[in-house]
Amino acid sequence: MMTFYRLCRVWHGYLSAAAFVWLLFFSITGILLNHPTWLRNDRPVTASRQFRLQPYELASVTAKAEPGPAFVQVMRGKLGLKGQIDSSGVAGQLLFVRMRGASGSSELQLDLHTGQGSAAIETFPISTLFKELHRGENAGAVWRAMIDIAGFALVVTSMMGLTIYLSLRFRLRTALFLVAGGLAAMAAGVVLIVN
Repeated sequence: MMTFYRLCRVWHGYLSAAAFVWLLFFSITGILLNHPTWLRNDRPVTASRQFRLQPYELASVTAKAEPGPAFVQVMRGKLGLKGQIDSSGVAGQLLFVRMRGASGSSELQLDLHTGQGSAAIETFPISTLFKELHRGENAGAVWRAMIDIAGFALVVTSMMGLTIYLSLRFRLRTALFLVAGGLAAMAAGVVLIVN
């Protein structure tokens, strides 16, 4: 049994060191999001662009059954587009693409006959960037995977820490009291929010 507790202490230390930056990031951004007036309430900056596709570029877009991704591939480097494709569709001869990411969004429109198009590229302020990174929903698959890994590491670290605490003599009653108190406080918060 002592070998198990010793291993818990060792791995608790390693995981704590690895997950520390993530815990700090999500704690700080959580506090900032809880107090939005602490950050300047900047508005997004939008840049509008007009463009015309070359005939070969237009042909590569119109040749696809789903022209939206092909259109984005052609224009991403040229326009500095923000985000990943959220939705795309064709209405008549017009192709519409909406993109969303943690640092901004893009709305594209292309005339599939003439190759004439327009783009509105929105860059988010730092407060919105923090919100998007904290939520992770629009931050991309890699960031979401990193959040999952960090979350798993924090859960394991917490469970090991509690196991270590329970292994200390004369601490069982205190530990159970603290865990019960934390659960009661969380339950009370949920009840207040729901009602």
